[in-house]
Amino acid sequence: MPVKASYEDLTPTSAPSATEGRLYYDSAEKVLKYYDGTSWVAITGKVGYDGFDNNGGGSWVKYIRIPLTTLPSTQGQYKIVIDSTNVSVYRPKGAGTLLSQGAVGGTFWSHVKADGSDIRLFDEAYSQLYFYIEEWDPSTENAVIYVDVPAGTHEVNIAFGNPLATESAYHSEQTFPLMNHFDSNYNGFTIVGDPTVELTTYDGRSVLKVVTNSADDAVFYTTKSFDRTHQFEGYYFASTAQSGLGYMSNGTTSNMYVLRPARLYRLFKVVNGSFTNLADGSVSFVYNTWYFQRLWFEGDTIYGYVENPPNNKSETVSATDSTFSSGYYGVANFVSGTITYYVDYLRVIKIDTTAVFGTPTAMDF
Repeated sequence: MPVKASYEDLTPTSAPSATEGRLYYDSAEKVLKYYDGTSWVAITGKVGYDGFDNNGGGSWVKYIRIPLTTLPSTQGQYKIVIDSTNVSVYRPKGAGTLLSQGAVGGTFWSHVKADGSDIRLFDEAYSQLYFYIEEWDPSTENAVIYVDVPAGTHEVNIAFGNPLATESAYHSEQTFPLMNHFDSNYNGFTIVGDPTVELTTYDGRSVLKVVTNSADDAVFYTTKSFDRTHQFEGYYFASTAQSGLGYMSNGTTSNMYVLRPARLYRLFKVVNGSFTNLADGSVSFVYNTWYFQRLWFEGDTIYGYVENPPNNKSETVSATDSTFSSGYYGVANFVSGTITYYVDYLRVIKIDTTAVFGTPTAMDF
């Protein structure tokens, strides 16, 4: 770990007294020197820190330090937004809750590489953290970065300013408990029934295409069960009003919560195959268009969010219900016959509610 030291900027003729270990900057020779007990010795080596992966032979010169004033008791993912002015930290539950903000965005954008490949996230011990860049636009100075923060972490730091660095191995979908863009596989998900499944490109996206063949066909869900501290979200191309994102207690449509359209978006509970309408929305359903959907919990309250970007409409519905304490997130279909739907960019986010963040500040290595 780098160690800071103070020094004096003096000319050689006005060098400080010869005290062992003392530092001064020789402005004539443009070098930092220390006294070894006998003479002044030039300090050579790289400026900055080169201990992160894929450094390209270069060093990082800047980082943003974000201290945690209350340490997280559980692992969780946090959202960091960097604009031209601020670095802001959010808890990503629902629409997000602002936890901390510091006016150091300008420092970031003036030193980071144009493609962001020099970004590294690390903790107080300089151990690298998994992170995922969701949005990146240097022309407008806007970035959205998710970071996985283990329990007990004291600092979340963002390193940048190494022009020789290449993309980090820690920039990864491993940031989340589960995430899939469906560009090469559908790992992490199970498909029940006998649908036709295909990884393909549709509407400019890498997607999973599912064509159903029967009434309860194409139940598509995570292979791992998640408790109510997890949030599920993703894009869904709706070709019918009888399917949507769900939270399945036993991996089937018989016992689940599901956010699906029925002329309007509704939040349903299904127990032993019997439907109960928990909440009605107001957004009219439009066939054959992309929707972004999100399901999450707050105690006994379940929330469903839907956004239809083509029509610039969005809303959140909610209801109080504690029937299912764990389940498999996925997509369920309730229509007999053949229908086609597409999914993209599905992920599960672990929500931690215990961490408290201090103000982000810009630092030199």
